[in-house]
This record gives sequence, structure tokens and C-alpha cells, in this order.
Amino acid sequence: MSTEKDEQQQSTNRYLFFFTIAIGAIGGIFWSAVAFISYYFHFISISPAIILTPFAGKWHNSWLGVFGSIVIYGGISILVSLVYYAVLRKRMSIWASLLFGFALSIIAIFILSAIDPKFQPVSRSSFDTLSTIVCLYVLYGVFIGTSISYEAQQVQYREVKNE
Repeated sequence: MSTEKDEQQQSTNRYLFFFTIAIGAIGGIFWSAVAFISYYFHFISISPAIILTPFAGKWHNSWLGVFGSIVIYGGISILVSLVYYAVLRKRMSIWASLLFGFALSIIAIFILSAIDPKFQPVSRSSFDTLSTIVCLYVLYGVFIGTSISYEAQQVQYREVKNE
């Protein structure tokens, strides 16, 4: 009986782990695409392809740079979602997700200034750029956090129901 319960727990943990990876990839791809659309419509003055700055070439602004950036953001997002899974998955509060997204925006702004010396400091960036970046990250955090926390809660509910 104990072995069967352990196998079920392992299966549940494996499911949540792969669900978290999928949510991370989907969130990274979707929200980075939204960031590119925001850049296209001049809501932000920094191209999301800034992540490719360390690599040489003029292909950053081509469709290959856009696609490559979106894929890279999807991979980074998987790591971010795993951090959320490890630390905050049991918090079924939109506020935890919102604060997580806000913290990510602050970290991203400081990383942007380290990656690209042309990135203006926060004091000289436009309000539109900063507010759009913060809003996109908050929405991203809410998407990741709510999806992972909700699914973890549903899995726990199904386990209790099946006992």
C-alpha cells in the first residue's frame, strides 16, 4: 500500500514538474512576443532582441533575431517557472504572483543595464518604457504564478478526493 502511494506521489510530482516546464515555455514565448509587439508600436524603446547583444552580427533586428530571442526567452522562462514552482507554488494568491512579476521586472531592468551600455539608466528612461516593462513582467508573473499554483491546488484536491 505504501509503495503504491509513493508511486502515485512520484507520478503527481512528475506531472507538476512537466506542467511547470510547459507553462514556463508558453509564458516566455507568449509574453516575449507581446514585448516585441510593444516595441513595434513604440510602447517600449528597447528591443526585446537586446538579449542577443553579446552575439555579433546585424541579424538581431531581422526575423531570425526575433525568433531567436523568443526561443531564448522561452528557455529562460522555464527556469523562472521552476523557481516559482520550488518557492511559491503553494501560495494561491494573486498578490504573490504579482509581487513575483514585479521583482522580475526590477531584476530585468538592472540586467538590461548590465548587458547593453546603450541602455539608459532608470532615471533617464521614459515613463512609457519603464511602465510597460513593469506591466509586462507583472502580467507574466501572474500568468506563471496563477497557472502553477492553481494546478498544484487541483492536484492536491484530486489526491484528497481519491483517498
